[in-house]
Amino acid sequence: MPTVTKIAVLVHPPVRSTGPILEELQGVAQVLGIQRQILAVYDPGGLEPAFDTAVRGGGWGTPRPASLLFALHQNQLAALAVSHRLPAIYYNVSL
Repeated sequence: MPTVTKIAVLVHPPVRSTGPILEELQGVAQVLGIQRQILAVYDPGGLEPAFDTAVRGGGWGTPRPASLLFALHQNQLAALAVSHRLPAIYYNVSL
């Protein structure tokens, strides 16, 4: 998507791999000229506010590093992506 200039990235900070993944993503984002909007989510109650913040901040899409929190709430994440009109990829979701 050549018009993308900013992406919203959902992260669950307690996950150990979050830091290295964000560093790698920063490198890719710099090469592509894309800004990252990092949105920390600590519990299911933080999912909807994170999507609201992503939309207000002009974020496009919601990539997210792997996390048990996100895996357990895939259906909610997918529904939020649809309701906020943000592109996302999820597996085994039933809406």
